[in-house]
Amino acid sequence: MKRPLFVLIAALALVAIPQTASAQFDIGARGKLLFPTGDLADSVDTGWGLAATGDFTLIPLIKLRGEAGYNSLPGKDRSDGTQIADLDIWSFLIGARLQLPIIYFSLDGGYYTELDEFSLLPGLGLRFLFLDVGGRYKWTGENWFEVFGGVSF
Repeated sequence: MKRPLFVLIAALALVAIPQTASAQFDIGARGKLLFPTGDLADSVDTGWGLAATGDFTLIPLIKLRGEAGYNSLPGKDRSDGTQIADLDIWSFLIGARLQLPIIYFSLDGGYYTELDEFSLLPGLGLRFLFLDVGGRYKWTGENWFEVFGGVSF
């Protein structure tokens, strides 16, 4: 029983050793597609978003992150011929990321202006060199799944 625990701790320690010297702080930009779910999907269609990001490395495995973004979800046409208003939402997120060599797991908390709500967003992504791709789910409040791609330096 002790041996598997030792192997797990040793593996995590090897992953935590930086391969090359890297900056403590990275900035980036990303584009995203928003796929509404639940009740929100009845009101709006698939949307898009843009965001500026910043990551601060506490240790090689753990990063604190922040994000400010703009999200647009076009309103759907109603059966009576009128259209539901578009949602133009500014988002401000803060969270943490468990960064393994290529894959990462994240948990962000965010505020969304037009919706006037706070939300949790668990996510999964891949980071290779300066490229960052992944997805996350806006879990609380009005829900959507987002797929994103971007760069960070």
